Amino acid sequence: MESWPCRNCGETDPEKVRWTEPEFAVRTDTEGHQTMYVYAALMECATCGTRCRVILEGD
Repeated sequence: MESWPCRNCGETDPEKVRWTEPEFAVRTDTEGHQTMYVYAALMECATCGTRCRVILEGD
């Protein structure tokens, strides 16, 4: 799964910031084409200890 920085401390090392349990959604463009994308995921950061579900819409 793609990696993003920790939402709490900003850690960027993918070995320390894990993103798991993705939730998918579908977006439809003006022409009716549908695209599946990751809507939310569980973030776990080994640096600061944060563990939370993060909505990634717009990232």
